[in-house]
Amino acid sequence: MISRSDLDTLRESFATWDKPGLPGSLATDCVRLLDVSDITISFVGASDQHILCSSSDDSRTLDEWEFTLQEGPCFDAGVNSTSKTAETAPSNTNPWPQLSAKAHAIGYQSIAGVPLRAGGTTFATINLQDRQGKITPETLADAEQIAKELASLVVGSLSQPPPSLGQPAEHDTFHQATGMVMAQMGIDAGSAADVLRAHAWSHDRLLMDTASEVVARTLTFSPA
Repeated sequence: MISRSDLDTLRESFATWDKPGLPGSLATDCVRLLDVSDITISFVGASDQHILCSSSDDSRTLDEWEFTLQEGPCFDAGVNSTSKTAETAPSNTNPWPQLSAKAHAIGYQSIAGVPLRAGGTTFATINLQDRQGKITPETLADAEQIAKELASLVVGSLSQPPPSLGQPAEHDTFHQATGMVMAQMGIDAGSAADVLRAHAWSHDRLLMDTASEVVARTLTFSPA
């Protein structure tokens, strides 16, 4: 169970952090408190998602796959503003079969997403990944407590100049690629983004890798 002193420690990391974005230790501190293998905290918007901090490269990679596939706990938490967890082993009841297969290949046995809310709106998620087994209801409840306590601090940290909730470089690439596909195929932005995702998915590539190829003009699309 998360104690008041645990929460005070997390708050202190914000108070002493003097760089743009979230405290560098936030993801690893949450891993320690929640006793899971990895955590990523991601911004989620109406048509976008990007990583704010992550405890490992594997966790970051899985988050990028979630953005590519448009399914998973982060996606569900962003859309429905509810926490959800599932084991990654193949089953007929798995809510995220494609993402779970990626997570299972990395070695994660269970994954979960918890919404971060401000003003009644979900603006980010805490994404949990564990290699040891099932993420318990107690762990999910502790993560929800952290999300509730830290939401205003996360918003405040992201709102400080120079960065805001704007796009990091890799997501600038995604939006540039979307614009180029719009021009190449004569379609709207939503359809162009779907084309990029479908191409990435069908070729088992990360979305950002596909977007980079479009921007570099090594990948082009014909008019619809």
